[in-house]
Amino acid sequence: MAASDGEGAPGRFDVIVVGAGIMGSCAAHAASSRGARVLLLERFGRLHARGSSHGESRGTRATYAQARYLPLVRLARRLWDVAQAEAGARVLTPTPHVDMGPRAAAPRPPRDRRGPGRGCSGCPAGGWQP
Repeated sequence: MAASDGEGAPGRFDVIVVGAGIMGSCAAHAASSRGARVLLLERFGRLHARGSSHGESRGTRATYAQARYLPLVRLARRLWDVAQAEAGARVLTPTPHVDMGPRAAAPRPPRDRRGPGRGCSGCPAGGWQP
C-alpha cells in the first residue's frame, strides 16, 4: 500500500525521515512546520524501550561549563512550550534543581565591555564572583 501525505497524493513527499526518535521527530516536525510534506518512518512501535529517550523521566539542565549552551537551553524550553501548545497536552514539568561540581570547573562567562553582569545572558546582576 502506498503511503499518503494526507492530501491525496500517494507516495509523494518532500522529506522522508528514517527513525522517529528525538532527533528524527524533531527533524520531521521542523520540516513539516516549514510546509514540507513529511514521511516519518520508525521501525518499532510507539513508546518502545529500545531508544535513548525511553523511561518515565528526563532531565534538562541549564548549567554547562561552556556559556554557548545557555541560549540553546532557552530556545529548547520555548520550543517545548510551542510543541505542548500545538499538541494540546502538557508533558514537561519544570522542577528546580541544583548542579554542583568542583570550583575549578565553574563556567566563566564571556567578558563584556559594559561591565560585570551586563549583556551576558544568564549572568548574575552583580557579576560573577571568583
